[in-house]
Amino acid sequence: MQSGVVHRSALSNFNGDVMKYYIFRTVNNKAKLSCFCFLVLAMLYDLFERVRYIPVGGDAYVPGLNTFLAYTGSGFNFHALIFWLLPLWLMLIVSDDVIEDYIYGYKSVLISKKGKSRYAIDTLKKGFIFSFFVMFIPLIYNMLLSYVLFDGAQRTLGVN
Repeated sequence: MQSGVVHRSALSNFNGDVMKYYIFRTVNNKAKLSCFCFLVLAMLYDLFERVRYIPVGGDAYVPGLNTFLAYTGSGFNFHALIFWLLPLWLMLIVSDDVIEDYIYGYKSVLISKKGKSRYAIDTLKKGFIFSFFVMFIPLIYNMLLSYVLFDGAQRTLGVN
C-alpha cells in the first residue's frame, strides 16, 4: 500500500458511509496530517511570539487583539505564509482524494455504487466540511490559548 492510498475494500468497513471513509483516508495520510499540523503550529508560534515580545514593564494587548486573525504582531510572522498559500494548503489536504480516486480507478467504483450526482455531492460536501475545519480548529486553539495566556491584559489599540 502506497503512502496516502487506502485499499478499495476499506470502504466496506464503513458500511458505504463515504464521509467516514474520507475522514479515515485523511487521518491516515501523513502528508495531509503534516500540513494540518503545520497550520496549527504556525498559529501557535505566532501567539507565543506575542508573549515573548511583551514590553518590559508594559502590558499585553487584550486577548481579542492577540489572536491570529487580529494581525497585531510585529516582525516576521506566519500570516503571509498561511493566507497567501491557503489555496495550496486546502488543495493538499482536501482535493488530493479526488485525484487519487481518479488515478487508481476508484472513482468508477464510487460512481457505480452511488451514482454520478451522489459522488459529486459527497465530494463537494467533503471539500467544504474539511476546508472549514482545517482552518477552524487551529483558529479556535489560537483563540482559546490567547484568552488563557493574556487574561487580564489591558492594552488596546485606542479603541474602547
